[in-house]
Amino acid sequence: MILAGLFGTFAGLAALCFATDRHYRQLRNRAPSRAMQAALQTAGIALLVIAAVACRAEWGWAMGIVAWFGMATVGGLVIALLLPWAPWGGVLLGLLGAFAAIRYVAATASG
Repeated sequence: MILAGLFGTFAGLAALCFATDRHYRQLRNRAPSRAMQAALQTAGIALLVIAAVACRAEWGWAMGIVAWFGMATVGGLVIALLLPWAPWGGVLLGLLGAFAAIRYVAATASG
């Protein structure tokens, strides 16, 4: 669950980052459409919630939220350091992180 929390916060923050005009332009040289912006924002919030649920399952509400904030800080730092040099690397890591977080939470919830 720890990795699900870390991957989920990173992927969520990456999606919210690329929902902004400035960072989306780094990827596509144009502003995102309203539908793309809404989809990225929804995905980002959903991934942050998945990460919070994973942290709560690991440590309970009291320490889980503290751990979630710490993981969000680390994820935000990685995104901030990665964007100037490799924005597509942020997309790739975000997609891999989202897949890993969702898969891990689904596997733990079903078994």
